[in-house]
Amino acid sequence: MEKIEAKSHLHPEGYIVESANLLADAVLEFLRSQSEVEISMIGMRGTSSSYFNTIIQRIVQEIGVEAMERRVKFIFDSNAQREIFGRSLAAVTKSVV
Repeated sequence: MEKIEAKSHLHPEGYIVESANLLADAVLEFLRSQSEVEISMIGMRGTSSSYFNTIIQRIVQEIGVEAMERRVKFIFDSNAQREIFGRSLAAVTKSVV
């Protein structure tokens, strides 16, 4: 399983959605050649629902919800990150059903 550090995919000016798009690009690139990808959120402070919404939407558009849940694993730095991610996942999942 390939591991991607979210903190290595930050927009130079700190823009949230652009940072999420950079990470999503990296994840999707790995998924073209790897069966699974692990995303480390360690060291990422202040991640917002906009950040997670963007990443999840991009991945779901490319491979679908079920494949994302099987192939993409997140390692969270805090319970707050996990909760925000969970809400974003629920919102995106609801919007594609």
